[in-house]
Amino acid sequence: MAFANIQLIENEQLVSRSHRMGALFLGKLKEALQDVGWAGDVRGKGLLVGVELIQDSSNAAPVADSFMRSVAKYLLNRGIIAGKATDVEANHNNILMFAPPLVITESQVSQLVNAVTDAIIDVGTGGA
Repeated sequence: MAFANIQLIENEQLVSRSHRMGALFLGKLKEALQDVGWAGDVRGKGLLVGVELIQDSSNAAPVADSFMRSVAKYLLNRGIIAGKATDVEANHNNILMFAPPLVITESQVSQLVNAVTDAIIDVGTGGA
């Protein structure tokens, strides 16, 4: 079974696909969030991407845990599972994490970016 999985990964070129789709996801997300006050650093490797949520662009302090939960719930209600960093450093669990499937399409990347952007803005403005 393991050999069949390795063959599938190689035959479908999922590793190179992960790099391509990850670069697309990261680029689109950075562009979409560049003027969103609650979005800090956006970083990732392949399709593992994190968005730092901050109080506002002039105050890089982490958002409250309730803000993080609200964004994650907003996304979950739209069928998107987002992870949240744990307290590696006290009171700094403000990284929203995404690990979409290796077979994600460009269209789905765009939908994901739009949903993440909408979630952060709606929660930040009290619309969610």
